[in-house]
Amino acid sequence: MEKNKKLKRLQDKITELEDTIQKMKVVFEHSFDAIYVTDGQGETLIASQSLNRISKLDPKNVVGRNMNDLVEQGLFDSSVTLEVLRKKETVTMYQRAANGKMCISTGCPVFDSEGNIYRVVTNVRATEEINKLVEELEVSKKLNEHFRSQLSSLNIEQMKQEKVIASSKNMLNVIDLAFKVAQSDATVLILGESGVGKEVLSNLIHRHWKRDKQGAMIKINCSAIPRELLESELFGYAPGAFSGANKLGKPGIFELADQGTLFLDEIAELPMELQAKLLRVLQEQEFTRIGGTTPKKVKARIIASTNKDLEKMVGKRLFREDLYYRLHVLPINIPPLRERQDDIPLLTRFFLEKFNQKYKVRKKISHKTMQIMMAYHWPGNIRELKNLIERLTVTVDSALIRPEYLPYRMHLTNLPAQAPFKPLKKIMHEVERKIILAAMESHGNTIDAARSLGISQPTMSRKLKKYRKR
Repeated sequence: MEKNKKLKRLQDKITELEDTIQKMKVVFEHSFDAIYVTDGQGETLIASQSLNRISKLDPKNVVGRNMNDLVEQGLFDSSVTLEVLRKKETVTMYQRAANGKMCISTGCPVFDSEGNIYRVVTNVRATEEINKLVEELEVSKKLNEHFRSQLSSLNIEQMKQEKVIASSKNMLNVIDLAFKVAQSDATVLILGESGVGKEVLSNLIHRHWKRDKQGAMIKINCSAIPRELLESELFGYAPGAFSGANKLGKPGIFELADQGTLFLDEIAELPMELQAKLLRVLQEQEFTRIGGTTPKKVKARIIASTNKDLEKMVGKRLFREDLYYRLHVLPINIPPLRERQDDIPLLTRFFLEKFNQKYKVRKKISHKTMQIMMAYHWPGNIRELKNLIERLTVTVDSALIRPEYLPYRMHLTNLPAQAPFKPLKKIMHEVERKIILAAMESHGNTIDAARSLGISQPTMSRKLKKYRKR
C-alpha cells in the first residue's frame, strides 16, 4: 500500500513537471525576441524559433555547436556569448548575422554555487524593429507635445478644420493672434518668407471673422497680373471705358469682395500709381470704376501679405509711407520653417498621409531621414517640404523613405561649420562618407545599399571599408 502511494506521488510529480516544461516551452517559443542559451563553454544548448525570423538561421542548425565555430564560419560577425564568458558580466552589443541583418543582443551570465558560469542566456532583436519602435515613440512624443500645446492656447477643432499644423511655441502664438485678430474688422498685414503659409493664415482669419453679414473672400496676387491690367482687375471699368471693353462694364475685385474679405497677396509689387488709389479706398471706403463717374461704396476687410521688408521699401521710396501705416494696423509675422523645427515632423506626417491617400501607397519616413530633415534649413519653407514629400511618395519604390532618397543638398546640412574653408576634395569625401554609412545602416548589407545608390556591390564594399577605418 505504502509503495503504491509513493508511486502515485511520483507520477503526480512527473505530471506536474511535464506541465511546467510545456508552459515554459510555450513561453520560450512565442517570445518576440530570439532567446539563445549556451553552456559555460559556449556550446549552444537551445535557441528559439524567433532566431529564424530575425537572422534566417534555423535553430536546429546551431544547437550543439560552439559560438567560436559559428563566428569563424561567418554566421555571426561577433558573439555576445563569448564576451559574457570573457568579462563574466552582462554584455549588450550589435551583431551582424549572415543575411546582413543587424541585431542588438544582450547576454546574461548564470552562475553556479561555486561562482562559475554554467549558462549564458541571450536575447536578440533586429535593430530595424527597434528603430521602428523609436520612430513610433518619436511621432507619439511630438503629437503629445502638439496637442498639449494646442489645449493651452487654441481650440483643437478649429485648427483641424483649418488644416493648421503646428506645435512649436512661436507658431502657436501666431495662430493664437490670428484667432484674436479675426474678431475685429481691422486691416491685417501678414509678413513672412515665401512658402510659410500666409494664405492659409488669411483663410483662417476670414473664416473666423465675427460679423452679421459675411461675404466671400476674394484673392488677388499683385505680382501675377500684368501692370496694365491690374487697375481694371482691382476697380473694374464702366461700359465703353476703352476699346474692346465689355459693353456692360465689369466689376472689380473690390466690388466682388463687398461685405467680405479682400486678400492682396504680394502687396509690395503694387505699382506706385495704384497705391494712391488703394489708400483712398481704405480711407474713404469707396472707389470709382475706370471710365466711370459715380463713386461706389464698399465695405471689405483688407488682408495684405508680402515677403518683402515694406519698412525698408518706404525708406527707399518704393512704397508709400501713408499706405504702409494704413496696412500696418495688425501685423502678423509668420516665422520661417527653420525657426519652428518642432513643426517639421507634424507637417511631414500630414503631407505623407495626404499623398499616401492620393497615390494609394503606404510610405513611411525613417528616423534617420527625419533627423536630416529637421537639421535642414528649408529655404522654400512649407511649400518646399510639401513638394519634397509628394516627390518622395511618387518616386521612391521602397515602403521606407531612407536618407539616401533625400536630395543631395539636404545631406550638406550636417557638414561641420568650417567645411566651406576646407579643400573641395575633402568636403566631397565627408559627404560621400555620410551617404555610404547611412545607406549601409538603412539596408544592413552591401548588395541592397549599392543598389539604392546606383553603384556596384564591389564599389560599395571598397568605399565602406575605406570609410569605416576613419
